[in-house]
Order: sequence, then C-alpha cells, then structure tokens
Amino acid sequence: GGVTQVIGDVYYEHPIGCCAKTCNKMHRTDIAYVTYPYPYACEHSSSNPNTTTTITTNGDDTSNSMMVQKKIRTYHEYHREKVAVLILPNKPLSGQPLADVERDVLSYQSEYAVRNSSRMNQVLIVCILWIIFCTSGALYILKQMDAANDAVNDVANRGWDVNEEDEEDLDAAWRNFWLATCIGIPLIAGGGNLLRWILYKRWVVDSGSVLPVSMVTKVPPKAIQPEELHCDEEGGFTLFT
Repeated sequence: GGVTQVIGDVYYEHPIGCCAKTCNKMHRTDIAYVTYPYPYACEHSSSNPNTTTTITTNGDDTSNSMMVQKKIRTYHEYHREKVAVLILPNKPLSGQPLADVERDVLSYQSEYAVRNSSRMNQVLIVCILWIIFCTSGALYILKQMDAANDAVNDVANRGWDVNEEDEEDLDAAWRNFWLATCIGIPLIAGGGNLLRWILYKRWVVDSGSVLPVSMVTKVPPKAIQPEELHCDEEGGFTLFT
C-alpha cells in the first residue's frame, strides 16, 4: 500500500556490436533506463496505506524539477514515453514501469511458469541425489582411513616397524568433514545467495541518480527508429499508415 505513481519515460538500451548482442541473448535480460520526476511526496505518503498517490508534471515548466534516472530490467524492447511508473513508499529511487511490473507478475502465473515448477522439482531431486552421493563418498573415504589405521595398528602389534606417516590422522579428517558440512558449505551457499539478493535488491530499490532536467541523458529519441515501428504497446512508438 501507499504506492506512488508518476509519469515517466523509458529509454531502451539497444545492444551495439556482435559481442553485446550475444551477451544480451545469453543473459536473457534487456536493459533500459527509466526517467521520472523525483517524488518528494513519497517521503510524506498518505496515512492511509491503501492509497495510491499520482504525481504528474507540467511539461512546460520543468526548469526547477529534479528527475530520477535509473537502470532497470525491461520486457519491452523499445523506447516509451509518458508511461506509468510505480514507486515504493519512502523509496524514491525504486521506480519501475507499471507495464514491466505487470509483465513480471504474469510471468509467474503463466502456463510456462506452471510447467517450469515441475522442472524445478526435478532439479531439486537431482541436487538431493548429488548431495547424498558426495556425502556418501566422503563417509566411505573416512571409513577406509579407519580401516587403514586398523591395519597399521595390527602390523605394529606384531612387532613390525611402522612409520608415523603410515597412520592416517582420522581425527583431523572428521574435523574437516564436520567443518565443511556444517559451516563451510552452508556459509558459502547461503552467504552467496544472500549477498546476491542484497545486491539485486539494492539495484532495484536504491540505485539511480537524481539529476536536474537539463542533465538527463537517457531521453527517448523524437525520431522513430526502425526497430520500434512494430511496437504498439503502452507508450511505444507506432507507425500509422
């Protein structure tokens, strides 16, 4: 609740060069820049948490306005003008185009997402089997080390000369096993995913620049580009014949 809605523009960053286009296809992420008025009102949002405040600016009087310019992930591969941008309460740099938010939500409710959930279950089963395999392998090695030490002790009891190097340090092996299993692996896996989530959250919610209107650089071009001729979604350029 308490979401602020402003009107802004979206500048689509077209990949330039073969390498950039290849990397863009591999990551399956299209990058754009959204520009919208800095929502001073969102710092003093309405007391009603279910309200949505809409802020618009007069295009003829923006000399004293401050604008937010930030990089976002987009589903729409074209420039857009005067589209709705949603901003979280007390997070003026969290603006995301409404059309992209709706598309993102629908992607989790589509038939592909339902089919993908069963595939995730299969991946989870493979991961569990791999964990069992690795753990069983480690326990088998520890058992073999214990058996080797029993053999060395048996030889020593018969009066034969045995070097200290022939005996395995089983206590150190078990200690390393428990440290890796209980501390190392959870710390790396959990900490790595937590760090990635924090960085992504910061990029989505807290990244961006607050600039005067005259310093905004990512502005949709006034001339229609060939790649936008077929785009007729919200705010997109369309060629009418």
